Amino acid sequence: MAIRYVINETTAPVQIGDLGIEIQPGEKVNLATMCTLEELAQSTDLFYLIVNETLALDLDDGRGELPIHEAIDIIRRIELKPIKDEDGKWRVRSDSRPLKPDGKPYETVFSMVGDSETEIGGGKAIFWDASTDADLVEAPTGYKRKRIKISYLDPIYLKDGAIYYFNALVGSYADLWIVCPAGQYYYDNDYQLKLAQEDTRIRRFLMHHFFAGTNNLGDELNSEAAAETPIPPNYEIWVEITLPASDNQSYGWGELEMYRERSVIL
Repeated sequence: MAIRYVINETTAPVQIGDLGIEIQPGEKVNLATMCTLEELAQSTDLFYLIVNETLALDLDDGRGELPIHEAIDIIRRIELKPIKDEDGKWRVRSDSRPLKPDGKPYETVFSMVGDSETEIGGGKAIFWDASTDADLVEAPTGYKRKRIKISYLDPIYLKDGAIYYFNALVGSYADLWIVCPAGQYYYDNDYQLKLAQEDTRIRRFLMHHFFAGTNNLGDELNSEAAAETPIPPNYEIWVEITLPASDNQSYGWGELEMYRERSVIL
């Protein structure tokens, strides 16, 4: 999905008349989800608002709000320009790691744990043991379910994952949810900002991944690129392991590959 975020820099609603879009004060919206890139390139009202610094363009790639000339150039060209290095040479990147505000890419981190309130990597492990009652939640008839909740101190971009399991019965499966905790905000499918009245599942990274037997080398879950948007700090990740009710011997671990700003607190 293309990214063309614009931010209303004023204290009043802004109308992009020829696109039929209204943006509230301080609101950040992705215009590429509301119309085509060709329509954006032909919008006189959009260019007028950018030139007059009413709207600012932000690609959400770590560079922040772009200068007027670059914002217009990007919209006119439809595709994104290559990033330039300190010498003005184009820099072509083949990976999906986003850039931090200083222009350096996020770190690649492999983790089987979340963060604690004060320590990166000091949180709960992505681990289940069918012989105990730990982490049990309501499950479908004939099954039992473990829900492991983890969170991170920084925004993270999920990339890949793996699951390691032992003595699993046929019918076992795993799910992974991104969850907005009650009292925090999220965007719904229509990109409307909502206040979560309860813990709300907003994204699904793993859907009914079935497994059985033993795999001590890891069942790898690979994607072509990282998620386009980061998981905000202190949002939760729920790893749910659903097992046949008769299972009292399986156990296993989950691992996540992610991009994050830092791997230690210095």
